[in-house]
Amino acid sequence: MQLKLYARNFRRRAKKCIKDGGGCCLRCGVRHRSFAFNAEGEIYILYLHAAHVFKNEKVDPNALLIPLCPRCHYYYDHPRGDTPEGIADWSFIGLVAKMFIEEESRKEEVCRISGMTSLLLPA
Repeated sequence: MQLKLYARNFRRRAKKCIKDGGGCCLRCGVRHRSFAFNAEGEIYILYLHAAHVFKNEKVDPNALLIPLCPRCHYYYDHPRGDTPEGIADWSFIGLVAKMFIEEESRKEEVCRISGMTSLLLPA
């Protein structure tokens, strides 16, 4: 029996993730469907990935996603060791975590405030 690797709605959510991200890699800013060169100097089209913020949530239909180019996606999932590049990888991972923590805090604050104001409004 083969388990599904991704949630049923992943393709739709991946397209939305890339669109909502402005069509750019969140880390390096490269554009979706831009031209790039491989090591041999050949041109290819670069497609962004919708990367899971948390690797273990791939089958979660509501998993958090971020738009990343293939290179940044690889280093997000496999940070380099104790090198300047590795430190930059871990720093980016920390910034992504901070971004989602702050977003959730804002949502909770709005809910808390709107809950309080609904109690103050006359019936």
